[in-house]
Amino acid sequence: MVGFFEVADRVPDRVAIVDNGRSVSYRELADWVRVIAGTVSAAGDPTFPVGVIESFSWRTVASALGILAAGRAYCALDPASPVSRLEAMLADVGCEEVIVTKEDDPAPQTVHLVRPWSGNEPDAAAGVHPEAAPDDPAYLLFTSGSTGEPKGVAVPRRALNAVIPGLIDLYGIVPGDRVLHFTPLFWDTSLEEILPTLCVGATLVIDDHADIDLYGMLADGSVSVLNLPTVYWHEFVGYLLTKGRKLPQSLRLVVIGGEAARPDMLERWNQLGAGHVRLLNTYGSTETALVTHSCELAGPLAGAAAYTSGPVPIGTPLPHVEQRIVDHAGRLVTAAGAEGELLLAGENLALGYHNRPELTAERFPTLDHGDGPRRYFRTRDLVTLDAHGRVIFRERSDQTVKVRGIRVDLGEVETWIGRHPGVRAVSVSEFAKGDHNALAAYLVPHRKAAKDELAGDVLQYLWAHVPPYLVPDTLEVVPRLIYTRTRKVDRNATHDRYSRAAG
Repeated sequence: MVGFFEVADRVPDRVAIVDNGRSVSYRELADWVRVIAGTVSAAGDPTFPVGVIESFSWRTVASALGILAAGRAYCALDPASPVSRLEAMLADVGCEEVIVTKEDDPAPQTVHLVRPWSGNEPDAAAGVHPEAAPDDPAYLLFTSGSTGEPKGVAVPRRALNAVIPGLIDLYGIVPGDRVLHFTPLFWDTSLEEILPTLCVGATLVIDDHADIDLYGMLADGSVSVLNLPTVYWHEFVGYLLTKGRKLPQSLRLVVIGGEAARPDMLERWNQLGAGHVRLLNTYGSTETALVTHSCELAGPLAGAAAYTSGPVPIGTPLPHVEQRIVDHAGRLVTAAGAEGELLLAGENLALGYHNRPELTAERFPTLDHGDGPRRYFRTRDLVTLDAHGRVIFRERSDQTVKVRGIRVDLGEVETWIGRHPGVRAVSVSEFAKGDHNALAAYLVPHRKAAKDELAGDVLQYLWAHVPPYLVPDTLEVVPRLIYTRTRKVDRNATHDRYSRAAG
């Protein structure tokens, strides 16, 4: 728990969470955390994770902390996903119980539903919080997979113990901070908001208006720390310039991450008169537990290495991270400008992919680069170093893309579309749509399929089986796909041909 209970005992009356105007003190939150810990300890097999159906509220935060306090792992689930997909993910990781934080959330029928909120007041005496081993999982989150099935990533407690103190230091979180909780629990960025805040005695702010009027909410809520997906930051900067608005004086830090930042948006940021605000670019993945790299792009701490032009760096590794950049032959790359794959090591690495030993062995190899054997994570990100030694992201070496900050395997989208009986072949591509990326699917129909109805039928099929981020923005029925000389689908050429024709 990285110090939460110690803070709650020291400052019990301080406000821990403001949830749409309701203040939850550290005493009340700690009481509920203990109740949930006792509830899940008594309810099921401690070797299996506990599911949490996400609702954006203090109850979800208390649920995650309570599961951790019980010495168990949580598995956060997106309520926008079809129930059939939720049930498949729960079965995959062995979940036998799920905490329901909101009565109208989708309720899988294959598990025991835990409703700790049924009483009026928490019974704090019910709580238990045993010591857990460092290698015990803290949480399991799902990432997109090329087979059409999501992959469960198990992250150990030692990873949180390694990362959270570094993030408190990196963000400079102090008890007087008010940190916006903007990211859902089923995305691990949420822990960058929750744990550094509640482990120093600061206040977490939850407000439904953040999605509707972020500027107004920041000003009214006196938010000092804001963590945004990069694509959302792009849109926010454009909005501020269009409306002629300046950032609230309460705001001192904006953290972005999830995909590459656009240089033109940094130029626009500098037009906002935001010199008092730190702009921090971050990088990380589910498999490496939150943030591994950071870069001060602008603001009072940027100094001589502040961003000026060219590709936007993701920065240098945090103290708990070891990085290696290797070329296609596995040789170390150290020269500025030379390209290679980014490999990461440290206490922050995930345990691997649940029930996928071969994939775990492939992505988490043990390698020796002259300093003894170490376990690494292969990011599959191709990068270079700039003159300041900062990492510059170039491209992915596989078919994974980021759509609104969420990692999506194009192969998974193609697999789901290919399961529709009317589709003979499919190609999915990423394309720029305004200030964010989107997906376009090109469908080759079976001969007997109703071509005029196929795109609509496939769209309905996807909405019934996959979460919204796996549904392409556009679906177009085409006569054939474009192939390479080796008879592989050429996604880029297919997209270029039919998007130009449509344009």
